[in-house]
Amino acid sequence: MVDSVIDMLGPNADMLSEVLIDMGRTHNQRGVRLEHYPAFGIALIEAFRKLDKHFTRETELCWRHVYLGVSSDMGKSAIQ
Repeated sequence: MVDSVIDMLGPNADMLSEVLIDMGRTHNQRGVRLEHYPAFGIALIEAFRKLDKHFTRETELCWRHVYLGVSSDMGKSAIQ
């Protein structure tokens, strides 16, 4: 899923937003709530840190930015 999100960044931003809102809806139906998103983001970034020996503070900031956008779009379905 992460690869798909990265591939859609840029020129497909509108399509990516729609996909993420739909994914958020699916997560909501399975019991995932908005308050779960921050903890998952932290865990995801920590996993990247462990897997990438070249992981830097700059890399972390970039991933935080990406995750903020992804979780923001996914969270939109929770307030619709």
